[in-house]
Amino acid sequence: VTSGGVPLLQALETRTWGLWIHTTHSEDDDEEAAEGQNSPRPPSEPSTSATVPPTPPGEENGVPIPVAAPAPPVEGLAEKLKMGTTEAHKEAETVHFVREFIKGKVPRAVYGQMVVNLYYVYEAMEEALEACSDHPLIEDLHFPDELNRKETLAKDAEYFLGEDWQAHYLPSPVTTEYVARLGDIRSKSPELLIPHAYTRYLGDLSGGQLLKKAAQRGLKLPDDGSGVQFYIFRRIKDNKKFKNMYRARLDNLKADARTADRMVAEANVAFGLNTKMFKELDRLMGF
Repeated sequence: VTSGGVPLLQALETRTWGLWIHTTHSEDDDEEAAEGQNSPRPPSEPSTSATVPPTPPGEENGVPIPVAAPAPPVEGLAEKLKMGTTEAHKEAETVHFVREFIKGKVPRAVYGQMVVNLYYVYEAMEEALEACSDHPLIEDLHFPDELNRKETLAKDAEYFLGEDWQAHYLPSPVTTEYVARLGDIRSKSPELLIPHAYTRYLGDLSGGQLLKKAAQRGLKLPDDGSGVQFYIFRRIKDNKKFKNMYRARLDNLKADARTADRMVAEANVAFGLNTKMFKELDRLMGF
């Protein structure tokens, strides 16, 4: 829970691509709340007894009774991260590349550069998570077999750019900045890897299928997964269950308010870097 009293999990709930935000309660909860507000109450029965003056609040027989302050609402860390990255989320939505991607209008060469950039980001992040996997705040959120994307991105890069792609394609300047940031927090504040991992992996799991279809349609890819391995999580059988489990573990982290606040700030750094990477791709597309 942060210093503002809001759990960290809520604020991380914004997606990497800046397109998907998950609510913290179900549609059924919304319907029940609406019913509770809009349903007419049954009329009260008329009273046949004498009217008794109400007891003043906080008193009994004229003696003041101490009244406890209402307890603050209990929320998870993801909710704080969701609310704390709202503005960064809006900024990500303005990038031309994201819109063109969804429309299936991204040129093959630009898409290939995106894959290269993501390869280096995930390589740095996953190496850092592995090196810090015994950190008390990281160990319960480290799922390399289920989540790691480096190898899938390498396969996609090879598909689009050839086997020797690393000899000819370099990470963009912002990607290099992103990698340096991950290396810095790896050595100084490993717990800040959590908002990076959460925003990236949960974003991939939430919007990955939509993006996979957009890429296959726009780039005219075969249906066998060629070129879109990044979006396929073979070791996760149920995305929704996995995400719920991950959020629950994040809720249970023993992070103090100061650490939670720093995680929100770092989540905004992650969004800012991701948006700058997309803007680089905008320029490659002539925007």
